[in-house]
Amino acid sequence: GDEAMPLYGFDCRACDRFDMLRALSLLVDEVTALTPETAFTVDYLRPEVVDNWGHDEFTVNELILKRRKARRAKFEQGFVTGDDITKGKAA
Repeated sequence: GDEAMPLYGFDCRACDRFDMLRALSLLVDEVTALTPETAFTVDYLRPEVVDNWGHDEFTVNELILKRRKARRAKFEQGFVTGDDITKGKAA
């Protein structure tokens, strides 16, 4: 392909799915640990609706993009630059 990193988009989606599954498993653990006495003391199970909880779709998307950029920068730190001989020695 013409792309320098053809599987990068797939890798980002896979990491996002992994993060979501990890968060869901933590949520399931929290919910199963709830008792009738503590059920409505946690923020996500309030009986009343919170109008402005401080997040919207735009800020969540910004956060995801920021994390992807940081992940890519960390991944690219390991890239060896230079001519083919330098890259061969590093391999």
